[in-house]
Amino acid sequence: GYKINRASDNAAGLSISEKMRRQIRGLTRSAMNAEDGISATQTAEGALQEVTDMLQRMNELSVQAANGTNVILDREYIQDEMDELIGEIDRVSESTKFNEIYILKGDAGKGTDTAYRYNYIKDNALNMGKNSGTVKNRILCNSNANMYFVDNAVLDTYENCSISAEVRSKGEDVTKYLTSATVGLNSEVTAHALNTNYVVFQNAEIPPAQLTLANGTITAVTDTYLFDTKTNNVIRVEKGNDLSGYLQNCETANANGTGPLSYLEVKEQYRTLKRGGGEALGAGGSTAGDGALTNADFKSAVEERQLYDANGHKVSSNALGKFFNETGLYQGGLFTDSLASKPVSANEADDAYFGNYIRLTSVKIMKALSFELQVGNDSDRHNRIMTSVESFSADALGVSNLKRVFSGIVDDSGDKATDAIDIIAAAIKRVSSQRSNLGAMQNRLEHTIKNLDNVVENTTRSESQIRDTDMAKEMVRFSSANIISQAGQSMLTQANQSKQGVLSLLS
Repeated sequence: GYKINRASDNAAGLSISEKMRRQIRGLTRSAMNAEDGISATQTAEGALQEVTDMLQRMNELSVQAANGTNVILDREYIQDEMDELIGEIDRVSESTKFNEIYILKGDAGKGTDTAYRYNYIKDNALNMGKNSGTVKNRILCNSNANMYFVDNAVLDTYENCSISAEVRSKGEDVTKYLTSATVGLNSEVTAHALNTNYVVFQNAEIPPAQLTLANGTITAVTDTYLFDTKTNNVIRVEKGNDLSGYLQNCETANANGTGPLSYLEVKEQYRTLKRGGGEALGAGGSTAGDGALTNADFKSAVEERQLYDANGHKVSSNALGKFFNETGLYQGGLFTDSLASKPVSANEADDAYFGNYIRLTSVKIMKALSFELQVGNDSDRHNRIMTSVESFSADALGVSNLKRVFSGIVDDSGDKATDAIDIIAAAIKRVSSQRSNLGAMQNRLEHTIKNLDNVVENTTRSESQIRDTDMAKEMVRFSSANIISQAGQSMLTQANQSKQGVLSLLS
């Protein structure tokens, strides 16, 4: 099927044909390279779609947390989900791969850029004494079980006397019930002392061994405390007094009703309590059900130092970045008082701190990952298409500051959550810009593939004219020769038949 089977058939044609074959095969491979490029960009774009969805959810959470109907505990719950989403953004950035290339992580080999986090300096030194003046930090209940704070006179009551209790749930302020507390990192309380004016209780169970049964009467072996859910009072039942009125469905170990209790149930109106242990709890001896409240039962709501803008409005830690440029240089506009009469000077900054208010933390961001696609058969640089994908970690997007351990979105006013909306909007814009670039690149590569296919098709046609046999021409020549051959045979046959006719006449 070839016109050229060896160089001697057509020396010039052979060289031209091989040159075209090199181009055809190279362009065919280039089209496949472009297909690989589309697959890589689609992988990156698909991962960024999930990042966009998470950022949209974070925006929704910020708007929810900014609402004034929320209390700190509500914002703490919202913060929990926010932290998980930020962690997942980091995980997607670290783990998304195409052909063993981490395509959202950046390129460590190209160095790093520097970004900054801005946070208020937090003062963990609590000042809670009677003559201490303003309390800088607040202590919150961090226990899943309610705390019941009662005047310490409850320890000296008698005849089942009850005293009103102040109930505090997780996330609610318990500062006034403490005389001191020591706070470590991440607002963890490492030591505490309760005010001696109060006794604190928590939910507990009364084991049957703490009660005795005689003649159908259940009495307390030690002083027992109960919480009346209707009156919010704590009731002290002295040792030896009857508890039967607070219990129901009690069972004994033997049938005559005189043995030890094997089962008891407190009436729905009441909750049995254990008394928090510790020397600072007030008067009174050992109490049945005593249980020391641990430091983990308390959490510090660390108060941040506060700056104001030119309008006298408080500036939350999530809004501090607006007063600095991309290189971390202070641009002015912050004041130490709400009258905007004392501007903060950039000269107060040093390597780690900005004055006495702001901590600047530098964050290293890996430079964008770039890879070139070879979409042509020649070494000309125009035959290479550059694709670039930036790092999309939480630090790179600027949302890491919204984690609880840095600034978060939890405060009394909702200002942090409000300012978080702008941070998330900027992150969404950045991700959307990268996704647009990737989409445009995919469209470009599809056009590149079509163009390569067109060149391959036409070059193949040209190469075929040089190297391949022209079957139509050869078939015409073959058919013509065949017809001539058949015509000759027919004429010869006719001539032979004429001779036979003459011979038949002569005979």
